[in-house]
Parts: sequence; C-alpha cells; structure tokens
Amino acid sequence: MLNCKQVTQLISKSFIQRLSIRERLSLWVHVGMCGTCRSFRRLQNKLHNTIRGKITESETDSENQLSETVRERMKAVVRSQLKDD
Repeated sequence: MLNCKQVTQLISKSFIQRLSIRERLSLWVHVGMCGTCRSFRRLQNKLHNTIRGKITESETDSENQLSETVRERMKAVVRSQLKDD
C-alpha cells in the first residue's frame, strides 16, 4: 500500500500523464481511506481547473471563489513561467 507522500506524487503525476491501471487502483484505495489525501486531491483538481480556466460558476461557491485580482495574478505567474521554459 502506498504512503501519503507517494500518493501526492501520483496525484501530481496524473495531471501530466495517464496513470497505469496499477497506479490508479493504488491511488483509489488510498484516497478512499485517507481524508487528508482526498482533500489534497480535491484541492489539486480545483487549482488545476482554475489555472486552465475550466471552473464554471456552478462548480464554485462564493466562499471558495477566487477574487478576479488573485486569478489574474495567478495567470500572470503561470504565463511568465511558461515563457521562461
């Protein structure tokens, strides 16, 4: 069974490439039992979707919604990082 550090690495990897069946199953089992990793996965999904601009109004609630200023600053940082690479 994977530990939390390994699971967080798999969660991050899953945004870059498709996980193997074994990795997905291990991730599913661990996240099913570990509330901390479940929260981490949910937050990573929100961050990923926010950066990609895919969150719709129905997926957010007012207390979790980023201000327009913060959103624009995040986009600027991501754009500058992409230009540097």
